[in-house]
Amino acid sequence: MHGSMILTRDALYQEIGIPRPPGLIPVIPKYRICRDSPWRLRGSSLCRIIASYGPQGLSRAIERLGARQYVDPLYGAPIPYIHDHDVVEKVDPLTALERVASKPRGRISQIAVKLAYTFRGWRIGLTGTTAVAAENDEISDIDMIIVTWRPSGFLEEFTSTVKPYTRNPALSWRRGYYNGVHTSWVAAPPDPAGHCPPLSNYWSIDTPHKLVSIEVRVDPGQEEALLYPPCVQAGDIYVISYEYNDGIILYRGGRIRVRGVAGEYTVYTGVREAS
Repeated sequence: MHGSMILTRDALYQEIGIPRPPGLIPVIPKYRICRDSPWRLRGSSLCRIIASYGPQGLSRAIERLGARQYVDPLYGAPIPYIHDHDVVEKVDPLTALERVASKPRGRISQIAVKLAYTFRGWRIGLTGTTAVAAENDEISDIDMIIVTWRPSGFLEEFTSTVKPYTRNPALSWRRGYYNGVHTSWVAAPPDPAGHCPPLSNYWSIDTPHKLVSIEVRVDPGQEEALLYPPCVQAGDIYVISYEYNDGIILYRGGRIRVRGVAGEYTVYTGVREAS
């Protein structure tokens, strides 16, 4: 599931919710085991290795960790995979919230439980350090995963519940402050990329093979724009972004300039080739 936290012998990863080949898991490296850090997991320190998201931030995190990437011929790009057999523990977001709710550790976990109860009409999960009881009450955030097929309703509830994200108002649709704690959310379908025909089956991915820069017209209000990865129809093609912050742009629709890599009927943006 998108947002699951995965512990190996030397690092803590977050799963990326896209279809995968047998035996491999697509991940974002988040923390490595180190000697001293504000975050601790079962007596071990965790040093954060990803400074920013997006293609460049992910590439730098992979370099810092010394992790391996595999060129996936169907995605047409190197993907940060780990092997199933390297997983020490995997915690999906829904299970993570259940664990935190049963025994809150401190201020952040208590606020996370209260926040989830505020949105109790939704299937809420947790990701990040709070999901694995490694949060720091002074600096940690609350990162939620919303498991749904129709995220627009949650968007409305979230923006009417939390205080706006003043550091970057353009992201206030999915970031804000609750009880003084920075919180964010990502909506994920129950099945990885199940909302997105070009990606819904690993063996039939519309593999990209060329760089493009085109203007498309997107009908507003497509629920799939707010699911990870954002995926919308634009006439007879699909536009998919691996950058979740693009979701609100695609959801609002209109005429949009898209730069990315393209297959036969799909344009992929938020990729390193077009960054």
